[in-house]
Amino acid sequence: MDFLADGLHRALALLFSGDAEVYGVALLTTKIALIATAIACAAGIPLGFVLATRPFWGRRAALTVVNTALAFPT
Repeated sequence: MDFLADGLHRALALLFSGDAEVYGVALLTTKIALIATAIACAAGIPLGFVLATRPFWGRRAALTVVNTALAFPT
């Protein structure tokens, strides 16, 4: 437990130290996460709408694949 507490203490010390490199890494991580979320939403929302509202050949198989993927643990 001391290892975890020591790591958390060091992480907080780095964040509050005002180090430009730490803030640069945190900003880059945030930018990548936001871009990935935007791309996933741009592709997923229209595809989900089509899957939910339009009948097409293979719809049942596509729903099975989507529901199975949702059941997998992260």
